[in-house]
Amino acid sequence: MSARLTNCSSLEQRGVIRFLLAESVKSSEILSRIQRQYGSSCISRVNFYKLVQAFKDGRESITDDTESRRPVDVSTPEAIQAVEDMIRSDRRVTFDEMATNLDIVLDIVQLTQSYMINCIQKSTAVGSPKC
Repeated sequence: MSARLTNCSSLEQRGVIRFLLAESVKSSEILSRIQRQYGSSCISRVNFYKLVQAFKDGRESITDDTESRRPVDVSTPEAIQAVEDMIRSDRRVTFDEMATNLDIVLDIVQLTQSYMINCIQKSTAVGSPKC
């Protein structure tokens, strides 16, 4: 019996799947073989069948589709400070208004407000240091 491949990428597994599909190997046989070879690092059954369907529908690439991913949320100190300033100037401002006015992702606004609420609660406790 050959040794298992413990260090493998999903890209490598996609290449194997595409190659075996091109050789008309049945999907169930491919899944069985990659599960046996890759063990716990094998792609999930659901993702496997989605990928098989995509290849059968004409997908050529084995790389990730960057367009289908969610945009990366980056919270910079400037964005956090802008949210804090807006909250301090108008306590009734909504998440949507802050996100729109500051042109930032809504998640950053919510996380910043949660952080500020926790700081206020901690600072009002007796003997707690301020944030």
